[in-house]
Parts: sequence; C-alpha cells; structure tokens
Amino acid sequence: MPFVFPGDQESNNGLHELPSLLCSRTSINTPIPHLFESITQYSPKPCLKYFHPGRKILHECRIFKVGLDIQANILRCDPDGRGKERHADVSRAVAKLSAQTDRIIDIALGVLVKAPDSEIIRRNTAFWNREDDGHYKFENVFLSMEHDLVHITLALNKGPCQCNCNDIAARLDRIARKVSFNLNV
Repeated sequence: MPFVFPGDQESNNGLHELPSLLCSRTSINTPIPHLFESITQYSPKPCLKYFHPGRKILHECRIFKVGLDIQANILRCDPDGRGKERHADVSRAVAKLSAQTDRIIDIALGVLVKAPDSEIIRRNTAFWNREDDGHYKFENVFLSMEHDLVHITLALNKGPCQCNCNDIAARLDRIARKVSFNLNV
C-alpha cells in the first residue's frame, strides 16, 4: 500500500514513494537518479496556472527540496557500492536542479506582481524585500543556491571518492535547509 500524506490525496503528485526510497538501506530496484525525473514528470505543470501564486512557489520549492534530498541520499547511502558509478546521473540531476532555481525565481517574481499581499509574503516579509543591491532577497538566495549547485556539479565531474560524496551530500543538505528555512517547506 503506497504512503499517502494525511488528508492530502490530491496534491500528492507522485511523491508517495519517496519516504520508503529515501530511508531504504537495502538494494534499490528502481534507479534513484531517474526518480527525480519522474517527480518532475508527474508534477502537474499545466495545472500550476490554476494554483494561487503563493501555492505555486511552495509547490515548486517542495519539488526542488525533494530533488536535493534524493541526490544527497544517493551520495550518502549507497547500499550496493554503486555511488561512483552514479556520479554522472547525480551530476545531471544537480544541473537540472540548478536550472530549476531560475524557474523558482520567475514564479516568485510572479507572486510579487499577482499577489503582493498574499499570505506567503506576509509570513516572511524580509525574504521578499529588496536589498541594498536592488535585487530582492529571495533572488539573491536562489541565485546563491544556483551558484552552489553549479560548483557541486563541477565537483562531481572531477572524480568520485567517498569522502567527496559525503561532502557534496552535506552541501546539498545545506541548500535544502535554506529552502526550508526561507519558505517553510
């Protein structure tokens, strides 16, 4: 029986398999790097235009955070010792996550235009204010995440070793915590 988030069957969007895959320390039958692609495949992108702008950004950030968690888990928990073989897949997935930050910034700018008085902005006003450089704080936060993800991709392409895997997994976890901290996802 698949895992279902309590009281939230409609917005599940294919994420019901994640907890078992993220916590599994046994052999994994499905290739995990392709799991991130299936998550984005199942996300209802055509339906996102019907979401309230605040819900749209939270939805996209949840997908982003889950993608970060999956890639960190692949690097950290490698039950069959295939981590070095998976570096190319993780590198591709991290590059996609890096590109996804631009999409999140675009959605956030749309939130400011379409719903400047929305609940998501009222909850964390400082995150949505302009900084001294003229950019919004959320822009700077996500651009720094994109920068970090590019460096992680380059580090993954240099060459695999287990100490490098653990370091990169910790860096991915830090980025995921930034998303959680700033947007409460």
